[in-house]
Amino acid sequence: MTDEMLQGAEETDFDFAGSSAVEVVTAQFTITDAEQETTESANGTGTRHALTFESPDFPYPIIVRLFVSYTPSDSSKSTDWVNRQRGTLKNIAKAAVGGTAYALNPQSPKYIVGRVVQATTRDGGDRFATLSKFKAVRDNS
Repeated sequence: MTDEMLQGAEETDFDFAGSSAVEVVTAQFTITDAEQETTESANGTGTRHALTFESPDFPYPIIVRLFVSYTPSDSSKSTDWVNRQRGTLKNIAKAAVGGTAYALNPQSPKYIVGRVVQATTRDGGDRFATLSKFKAVRDNS
């Protein structure tokens, strides 16, 4: 690069507010897999659900991992974020099975795998797609 190019760049404001690697799409997504995971780190231990969503209208599967419970190593640390994640799981349950609970057991009538929801993609803040705005789809049995 020349000095002239560098000087021009120094005088320019670069605004990336509207930039995202994730295309925003509202579509019907099928839950194709659901697993319970146990996490353990120096910060604490927890249990989370990993739900895989797929749609013909989006180019790849989206895995949404949300905590069901978490115990921090330092008891003075807030776990309010866990309640927010549980709220998202509740919204997924309402959209997928019509109530506030779902099951990971294939024998349960509330089994979540195979259910279809409407959702909107967004950037999860890490340049990877995640889902929000979950809504019910008619005839979701």
